[in-house]
This record gives sequence, structure tokens and C-alpha cells, in this order.
Amino acid sequence: MSDIANPYIPSQPVVDPDLFFGRRDLFASIRDHLVKGRCVFLVSGARRIGKTRFLTQLPRQLPEGFVPVRVGFLEEDALRLVQLQLRLAVAIDRQVSAQLGTEPLDPDPDVFCSNTDHLLNHFWPQVRAALEQRCLVLMLVDLPE
Repeated sequence: MSDIANPYIPSQPVVDPDLFFGRRDLFASIRDHLVKGRCVFLVSGARRIGKTRFLTQLPRQLPEGFVPVRVGFLEEDALRLVQLQLRLAVAIDRQVSAQLGTEPLDPDPDVFCSNTDHLLNHFWPQVRAALEQRCLVLMLVDLPE
């Protein structure tokens, strides 16, 4: 009898979709809500229950026209708004430009640090233009409580 590999290793998300089991109903629910225009979901739960594994698989489950962007905040200093905004902008810029094959916007750290309105008033309209008719699915991972 051959050994079956256990895909569930603590602290390592299951990347291979063939090794990820379950949560079909949750994927279907999120897809349905996204198509209907619902725009905010909170995935929370106890440690080691599979939240990160779920979010690793979510991009493969999204309907066409949705652009997933994952941003991790585990090591971030949650008290510094400008740092959080810059981290968010850099992640969005890199992942959107890579997925859509567009030119990166290259957010300027100095501008973000000197102007807290820059994210919404300047950067976000540029991202919306790059997305065209697509919708951004922003997955914030390891947010501090």
C-alpha cells in the first residue's frame, strides 16, 4: 500500500488545488455574492482552521472578470496608517499589473508618507482605470485584531 501525502501541514497553505478538499459551498456562496455586487466579506475563525488555505484557493474559484489581490499584514505596524496604505498600494499595483499585463503604477513612498489622501484621491482612480470593467477582490490576510 502506497503512502498518501497529507496536504495539511501547519503554517503551509495548500497550493495544489487537487490537494484542497471541502469548502465548495463557501466558494459558491462567495462567487454568487460577488456576481450580485456584494463587496465585503470577512473570513475569520480560530487559529489553524484553514482561513489562509481557503484564501489561497479562492482566486481559482472566482468568476471571470474578478481580479484577486492578496495582501499580508502580519508583520506590519498597524498604528502607522501611511505604512499600511503604502503596503496596500504596492501589493495592488504589483498583482494587478502582473495579472492584466499592464504597466505598473509604481507608487511613490514619499508621496504616500506625506499625503494620507493619496491612496483614495490619486492612486485608486488609476487602479480603477487599469481594471476597466473588472472588479478587484482584495484579500487582506493576517490583519491585527
